[in-house]
Amino acid sequence: DSKLPVTVTISEVSLILNNNITPEENKTPMIKTNQIGYRPNDIKIGFVTVEENIKNFSILNESGETVLRGKLESARRDELAGEYTSKADFSNLKEEGKYTLSVDGENSYIFSVAENVYDNIFKASYNFFYLQRCGFKVEDPVFGHEECHKGQARIIGTYDYKEADGGWHDAGDYGRYIVTGAKATADLLLAWEASKDNFDNQTLISEAKWELDWMLKMQREDGGVYHKITCKGFPGFVMPEEETEPLFICPVSTPATADFAGIMAMAYSYLKTDNNDFANICLEAAKKAWNYLETHGSETFKNPSTVMTGEYGDPYDKDERYFAAAALFEATGEQSYIEKAKELRKNKWKSEFGWEQMEGYGDEIILKNSDHIEDKEFVKSVKEAVLSVAEEYADTALNKSGYGIAYDNFVWGSNGYILDRAHLLSIAADMSGKEKYKRAARSHLDYVLGNNPMGICYVTGFGTASPQQPHHRPSVAKEQVMEGMLVGGPDQGLQDPFAENLLSGKPPMKCWVDHFQSYSTNEIAINWNSALVYSFAKIIYGE
Repeated sequence: DSKLPVTVTISEVSLILNNNITPEENKTPMIKTNQIGYRPNDIKIGFVTVEENIKNFSILNESGETVLRGKLESARRDELAGEYTSKADFSNLKEEGKYTLSVDGENSYIFSVAENVYDNIFKASYNFFYLQRCGFKVEDPVFGHEECHKGQARIIGTYDYKEADGGWHDAGDYGRYIVTGAKATADLLLAWEASKDNFDNQTLISEAKWELDWMLKMQREDGGVYHKITCKGFPGFVMPEEETEPLFICPVSTPATADFAGIMAMAYSYLKTDNNDFANICLEAAKKAWNYLETHGSETFKNPSTVMTGEYGDPYDKDERYFAAAALFEATGEQSYIEKAKELRKNKWKSEFGWEQMEGYGDEIILKNSDHIEDKEFVKSVKEAVLSVAEEYADTALNKSGYGIAYDNFVWGSNGYILDRAHLLSIAADMSGKEKYKRAARSHLDYVLGNNPMGICYVTGFGTASPQQPHHRPSVAKEQVMEGMLVGGPDQGLQDPFAENLLSGKPPMKCWVDHFQSYSTNEIAINWNSALVYSFAKIIYGE
């Protein structure tokens, strides 16, 4: 028995107190543009915060000379931003160069007009996935690291162990999750399909396969799929190989199993030409997972009491099952899967994209394969559902929003969800040929690149003003920001103490702070970055 008192030594602890934002730090620019820039033939929109109607704007070149004049649209109140804005349309600016948007003596940040203006940010956005690899020696001058998180992991609730090396680190920490991984992988496969004619890059396929290889290890013999693998708690702000606590595999869930079935079937359809052996492994795993779903009701996921890492719980699995049925039809051509999809689609949910809303991916697969579906009424109902949502989004983005987006519930990861809406608008544009859907999709991309109330390009390392302190362990550990990461963005729920202390009372669209302690507004995640990759691939390179 120890005798009291005892001496306790605590090391490697830092205390950061930052309870104030100075007026200068909180200042946002009056004029907002897409800080990356525009291609010569793009629609080019900027927004101006106004207190009264201002009539005119100018475009200035690098020498400060006026090269274009125009009239601002009437001011529009955006309650979510707590301000009035006027829109500047300078689409007639065609000549390549560097410019600023000038209004009433104020200038925007410099932006470029060039045909290749998106090449670097697009490459950085998907190179992020390589840098997020787990169980792999990453080669990079700054963010390279040794193999991490390898070896046997304990299956919680049993005395059994299993190896599940690989995959991507999910977010600002080092957990790996099936539900977000499936969503991110689907985006990369779709991005490759959309952009390969104009930007043929096998990196998207190789990264998707890296995640798929890991996911295959997460399937149980009976077809069920484990929800996640993490340590029991979050590590400090260290590089991944320095997190050496034991790994735990958490229980099977049906949302994870359905997502697994869907993405494995989808992978078969994309990989069967170039990698048939691996594609066949994916399809067999998908069928095995589907058989598990057919014999099991909903099995939702809750963190075991000893596990404190992200839960990613989803109490509703019918949209994931629908995605799986649609993808299995595409892979096999068997109409029985369409019958299953029809039954699930009777739930009449709103067509959306997201890790917990996979019906959009199912709808997209159904519409792409409509010529092979016997029940044309079912296809018609899916098309009408997608177009109904797209019409609502386009009307809001183009006619009501002060910043060109259709989004009014600023939650954790709002930037990712905003780009997921660009995804839906893009497939609606393909179906209908309507320019307004394409234009609305583009305005959602412009928002995250600078056309927002904060005047921030929410992608790290790009634009004049971008996040400097993301909640991302490698960036904090190296004291250098990894490029190409989309931060979560405004979260009106103020779901971390740092945000709660600093942002209370702010309008929803301004509930963002650039600090690594604000995990609810400034974290990064694979399923947000994948939405960014898809948006670039489809909206910019898919034309």
